[in-house]
Amino acid sequence: MILRYGQSQTSWMAEIRIRANSYIIGGWHDFYIENGLKEGDQFKLELIQSGTKPVAIYYNLGTNESESPGKAITPNFVRTLRGSSNAQVRLYIPKEFALQNGLTNGELILKDVKNEGAWTVNISNHLGRFYYIHTGLKEFCIANGLKKGDHVKFELIRSGKKPTAIVSSITFLLFGLN
Repeated sequence: MILRYGQSQTSWMAEIRIRANSYIIGGWHDFYIENGLKEGDQFKLELIQSGTKPVAIYYNLGTNESESPGKAITPNFVRTLRGSSNAQVRLYIPKEFALQNGLTNGELILKDVKNEGAWTVNISNHLGRFYYIHTGLKEFCIANGLKKGDHVKFELIRSGKKPTAIVSSITFLLFGLN
């Protein structure tokens, strides 16, 4: 596979193995070093050409881990939509992220990546152990073509009394980010 960073014309050869998990081998070290990647970075690969020499564009999504104790987590994370069915889909929020950004209970406004609509959803918690978005999420997912099992990026764009986030689909992820 050929990897490209964003719209750059520079490319790297890499081999991807897909089994229960996906791995990049051969060529990854050079790509990792040259593009300044670090442990905890999240990314997506967008397959733009298939066949005998597939080509993928790499997009850095940042990290959701703090660089030092007490430093705020960047306002985004990547998760998989969960639930018992498409009718009961949930988006789980990392506990630290929820606590640091005040997303523990109440309403949240979700916007699609094109900012063409806004949906009010509810955040709940289970005994303070985990936090999730549920009521209203089904309507958001239907309107935006999302379903249980899809990978999404959650990006908090406003906190406070009316927190607002953009949720967008991630086409292809490597490494377990959920």
